Amino acid sequence: MAFDAVRGKVVMFGGMTSETWLTLSDMWEWDGVDWTQLHPRTVPSGRRLPGFAAYEGRGQIVMFGGMTALGTVLSDTWVWDGQDWRQQNPAHVPQARCCGLLAYCANSDGLAMYGGAIAGFGWVSDATTWEWNGSDWSGHFTMPGGPPGSGSYRRQAFNVASTPWRGTTILHGGNYVWPDDLWEWDGQGWAQLHVHDAPGNLIAGNACVATDTRRQRVVLFGGGHSGSLPPLRKTWLFDSGLQWRLAADSPQLDDGFETATYDPVRDEYLLIKKPRSAPLPFQTHIMPGSGMDSSLRMNASSFGPPPRDDYGIVFDPVSQQMLLFGGRSLVPLDDTWLWDGSRWVEDQRTVRPFPGYGAPAYHPGRRSIVMPIVETGAIQNRFATFEWTQARGWRQLPHANGPRGILRIVGSAYDPASGKVVAVFHIYPPISGMPYTFETWTFDGTDWTNEMPSNTPDTYQVMLVPELGGVVSIYTNDRTQPLDPHQIWRWDGSDWQRVALANLPGGERVPSHLGPVPRVFGGPMAYDGSRGTLRMFQDELMGWFCEDLRVDTLSANTHGPRIGTTWSAQIHAPSEAGNPFAIALSDNDWPALPIHWRRDLGAWRRLPLGNGPLLQASVAAGLGIGLLDANGDGRFSLPLPVDPALVGFRFHAAGVTVDASSGQIGVVTNRVTAVVQQ
Repeated sequence: MAFDAVRGKVVMFGGMTSETWLTLSDMWEWDGVDWTQLHPRTVPSGRRLPGFAAYEGRGQIVMFGGMTALGTVLSDTWVWDGQDWRQQNPAHVPQARCCGLLAYCANSDGLAMYGGAIAGFGWVSDATTWEWNGSDWSGHFTMPGGPPGSGSYRRQAFNVASTPWRGTTILHGGNYVWPDDLWEWDGQGWAQLHVHDAPGNLIAGNACVATDTRRQRVVLFGGGHSGSLPPLRKTWLFDSGLQWRLAADSPQLDDGFETATYDPVRDEYLLIKKPRSAPLPFQTHIMPGSGMDSSLRMNASSFGPPPRDDYGIVFDPVSQQMLLFGGRSLVPLDDTWLWDGSRWVEDQRTVRPFPGYGAPAYHPGRRSIVMPIVETGAIQNRFATFEWTQARGWRQLPHANGPRGILRIVGSAYDPASGKVVAVFHIYPPISGMPYTFETWTFDGTDWTNEMPSNTPDTYQVMLVPELGGVVSIYTNDRTQPLDPHQIWRWDGSDWQRVALANLPGGERVPSHLGPVPRVFGGPMAYDGSRGTLRMFQDELMGWFCEDLRVDTLSANTHGPRIGTTWSAQIHAPSEAGNPFAIALSDNDWPALPIHWRRDLGAWRRLPLGNGPLLQASVAAGLGIGLLDANGDGRFSLPLPVDPALVGFRFHAAGVTVDASSGQIGVVTNRVTAVVQQ
């Protein structure tokens, strides 16, 4: 993967699937918003771990070698010019290898390559530093560290980065006796740099490294010298003063999160996980709604709920707090905690539910939290329903009926269509040895009713997602090779209906052989009512990330329109057929604009555009105003003049529909982004 500075995009080629160990030959571009697969006429053979770097100033990406699925190392040289791959036929060819790292050296205007591995991941025996000048490789018999006979020049898993402010390339570490040394290539030879406070030899292998040209520094993250040790979470900076500096610990690579919940008032996600040491309270992490994993921070307070499993958590829009109840530690718990955006406070009022598993849901009609709860313990455990408000605290709601033989409550959610709370229960089998079952019950404020639907899908979470049609049941397979990666079922008032993932593009945010659906690792999910997205937080040992599953109601004919052509966007919202629509443009996408209050969710629905001159001008000009046709389709076209000054200009578009009878906002679309090309 490399950044193409001329085109302003990150380019990625090949790799290997973790499930099948097949090498790939696909190619992708990242424009800062989304991945787009490229389909060049000429495609190099599939490979992993090639040398891969941008040839700065030439608008090219150069790739050398790599390893095939059968373990054969390659020695071919390829150049990507932004349109197609061209295989090179140099007079001189370096020894075949993988893991040989390339980096640009400004002093010699060439790409330096050193080290790597041969078949079986043995060391490359070649002690030569090679440099690509655009047409041929030239060898320099010089290497970082030790005479050739000592073997200390043989390195894999080292870190290399371009330092254009010095006109050189630097190399750090590697897995020969795990050195912590630092070397610099100036186009003619290597010279060792003697610096203080180096990252340490444990971080030398398998780290991520990148050049920050704006701040003139190299950023090094993570690493680890053995698969038997956990990954490191340090970030180091190497600045223009030739000094290493420890930036911060990064919580991104850590144990899995227990819960993810969206706070619409503060527009942030609350992520909770248990600490390694049992006596310590929950660790509370916060991530802005506008960010992804790079914006995660841990709340500094040492006071909070003790660690537990199977607790209930929900946002209360009336008190604008997060409520956490009960669960199980060494014993069942009955405590209630409130999060106000900065600290946890225990609600210590006398009346409280009995200890057990609760599944709280906000009920906008009652302006309260309604929580079905099951007592932990025996199979014939107690079931009840409680209600909470900030003013009154907890009180029990009487009812005659309810499920029996409950193993656990999967979840509950308010259904605006029926005005009822929908809950899914995991039930013990009537006969030992039979499989567990799921039951769906609804609560109308007076009593519970067993709906006995025809479809009873396995359920992981239950939540209200209006963009998916209302209350949904979500099943995520926690295996890394799912045959049916996501099952989403919508409650229609009497039965569960399967939602086809083929109708939900845009969920996957990185290329995947599984196609455009979220990866599945069984992480917690949260619905973001401000943006109309369902966010999943992966929590495997390999680290964590989050990605969105959404229904895209706005699409574009291209993300890279050329000057002199017409760029167009299309709304597809069948439920809004015949209603007016409007599409606006903006040159920034945050902070998103709040446009109407969702009472049922306690959240502002936001137009995913930021305010600015382009937005104001597009609204004033009445761009993209029209009526959706009988299929719910509407189109907006924007002719681009032949003006070279527009090349590289990035703009965003989003739209809304309006109910013709009530004048209320209907659908708020997703955002699409385009970058004008030559």
